[in-house]
Formats: sequence, C-alpha cells, structure tokens
Amino acid sequence: GTLSWEPANEFVDPSLANQTVSPDGTTIYTAVADNNGCIASDEVTITVTQAPIFDVADNTSICLGSSITIGNVDDAGTTYAWTASPADPSLTDATSGTPTVSPTQTTTYTLTANNGACTDGGSVTITVIDPSIDPVQTEVVCPFEETTLTASGSPAGGNITWFDWEGNIISTEASATVSSGTSTSYSVNYTVDGCTVTEIVELMVEDPGSASISADPSTQVTAGTPVTLTVTTDAPSGSTYSWSADFDNAPTGNDVVTVTPSQSTTYTVTITTPSGCEITAVIFIEVSFLEVTLPNIFTPNGDDLNDRFYPVFDDFSVDLIEFKVFDRWGELVHDDISTGWDGTLNGKNMPSDIYVYFARFMYNDGTEELRKGDVNLMR
Repeated sequence: GTLSWEPANEFVDPSLANQTVSPDGTTIYTAVADNNGCIASDEVTITVTQAPIFDVADNTSICLGSSITIGNVDDAGTTYAWTASPADPSLTDATSGTPTVSPTQTTTYTLTANNGACTDGGSVTITVIDPSIDPVQTEVVCPFEETTLTASGSPAGGNITWFDWEGNIISTEASATVSSGTSTSYSVNYTVDGCTVTEIVELMVEDPGSASISADPSTQVTAGTPVTLTVTTDAPSGSTYSWSADFDNAPTGNDVVTVTPSQSTTYTVTITTPSGCEITAVIFIEVSFLEVTLPNIFTPNGDDLNDRFYPVFDDFSVDLIEFKVFDRWGELVHDDISTGWDGTLNGKNMPSDIYVYFARFMYNDGTEELRKGDVNLMR
C-alpha cells in the first residue's frame, strides 16, 4: 500500500513514514494509509506555544559614570532574570525587561526569559571607557618665563586639548608652551571614544620681589660729585647683585655702591634670586657742569669791592689751567692762574679801558673749556 501525510505542502516527501516538522503555529498532521483501496488514517496535533518576548540591547561602549538600558521589552507574560559578570551593584532591577545599569568596568549581562512554557534569552557586553590623563607638573618658574606643560592620556588613541585660565584653547597637542607673571592654573582634557576627563595643572610662578634705588645726596648733581646708590628690595635672602651703566663705568658691589658720574647716566641693578629669577631697578643721575662766571667790569680802587678780575666758580672742583689778560694792543698784562688781575702791570696801575681775557678750565672728567671775552677796567 501507500502512505501520505497532510497537509502535504509541509513535507519534502509526503510518502515518508518519519517526518520532521517546524510548525509556525498549532497544527494537526494526518497520516493516510491506502492498501489496495483499504484506507486507514490517524492524526497528531502539534501545539506551538509563543516564545518569551524579550529584546537585549546591542553590544556598545559607555563612559564611566554613564547609564544605559540593556533590555528593550517588558512583557507582562514573561519573567526576566538578569545576571552580570563581573557582578554589578547597579543592576538593581534584575527582574525587569528594561533594566538600566551604570557599570564601573566592562561587564557582560545575561538574560533568561521564561513565559511558563518556553525559555529563551541573550546577552550584551557593555564596554566601559574610563579615560585618564597624567599631566606633568612644572617646577617653580620665574615671572613670564616660557615653560612647556605636557600630558599623556589612556587608553591610547584619544585627543588632548589645553585651555588657559579663561577657557581659551591654547594647544591641541600633548604639550603647551605657556608663561605668566603670577601663579595660575591651566586645564587639560583627554577625550577618547566620546569620553572626556579633565585635570587642572598649577603653574607656580616665583615672586622674586621688587627693588628700587635711592641716591644720596641727590639724583641731580654736578660733575665729579660722588653719589651713593642704595637698593631697597624684598628679594629673597641669598640673592646676588649686578650693576650696569649706560654712560659710565659700572659700579661693583651689592645693595650699596658709590659712583662719581662724569655725565648724566642711567644705573641699573639686576638682582638674581637663588632660584635664578631676576628683578631690576634703574635710577637716572642727571649731571650738570659747573657754571663759571667772568665779570665784564671791575673797579680796582682799593675798597675791597670788585678789586680783582678773576673767574667766579660755583664749585672749586673745576680747575683753572690758564688765565691771561691783554690790553687793546695785544700786550699781555696778566698771566697767573693763582690770583686775579689787580689792574696793574709791573706795579703800575693800568688805565681805565677795555681789556681782552682768555681763560681755560678743566672739568673733573678731563674735558676742557676755553672762554674769551672783554672786561671793562674802571677807576
């Protein structure tokens, strides 16, 4: 006889006695035997129960401290059981179809779903990105001294960004060159896979103090006058001093030096702290040359008032090195730097008249000046 199965469209070969089926729903299968017209049949019912309803999130990455929902379906007819490896304390709703977790390390979550008849499930791995950055602190630097800040981040492959104290980007490289007049802070970010970490870097700037210079007797002196320069400073103990001058020899010494400027000069002191920072102070000493006056009239009449013709000095630090007087015919009537002319020649009074003089002076710096002019002798 023959054998056939119904419904025939579910079988590759309906005549086979043994069949494997995969019904989409509850199905009745009937076997029919035909033996020379004698027919016999039997049936079997395959009941198909709906699988548990669940949905597990895709594998993904999150930043440390972030949260993520690892299941997307919560069916009232299904029970859910989540486990975490390694254990995750943030998995507080392990019986929900849509739990939210905040893992602190890369974790695999496994779901078992059961609807009373069938069990199914799945798993999801959440990779936790925990970026870190290691900035290198600098040593103490001097005001406005350029220094380089550097940093390295992990895991590798991220981007570094440096910011100044106002939040402006100053570098997108691993290093940033900075300078400041005072101690300040910079921030550096490291971003990898969308996750960012920030560190603060303190730039310590030494305060070397300040300095000023005072002058005794004054900042305005005549040529050849000694001047004592005194430095007042709050620089650290152990600082050293170095002096310079623009139009004079540089003095040597520390906080007190004496100079004798021959012309107007700016003196500068540079103070170097033990850590190598420098502060400077300047002072300008104005030098004036002595005034020398030669009268244009004198009266040698013995009344002790204006009886001699001689240069009048503001200060005797100027030397008279030549002093001659001639009459109108060019005869030399006086040639003596030690005394003034008394209006005589060889003991005889010279007559009232106009006389010509030549006077040569030497200043403290070695320079000379020649004066010539007329003087009126009146008796």
